[in-house]
Amino acid sequence: MSIEHTLHDTYDRVFGGEANLGTVERVVSTGFGLALAAAGVNRGASWSGALMGLAGAALITRGMTGHCALKASLEDGQHEHRSIADRPDTGSHADTTPVTAPTL
Repeated sequence: MSIEHTLHDTYDRVFGGEANLGTVERVVSTGFGLALAAAGVNRGASWSGALMGLAGAALITRGMTGHCALKASLEDGQHEHRSIADRPDTGSHADTTPVTAPTL
C-alpha cells in the first residue's frame, strides 16, 4: 500500500462519511473552534498556541462538515456491542468461563 493511498484513506475516515452531528452540535463546535483558534493566535509563536490553533481548526472542521469521526466510531462500537448482546442464546456455553467471587 502506498503512502498516498494510506493518507487518502485516513483523510476519508476522519473528514469523510455522513453527517452525524445535529445543528446545535455543529454551531457549538464551530463557535468553540473559532474561540480556541483565536486564543491560540493570541498566544503567539509557542507550542501551546500552535496546539490551540490546531485543536480549534479541528473543531471548526467538525462543525462545518457535520461529521465527527470519534462519534461515528463510538456509535459503531455501541452498535457492535448491542448486536452481540441481542444474539439469541443457543444454549451452548462451552466457551464461557465461570466467574467466581474473590475471597477476602
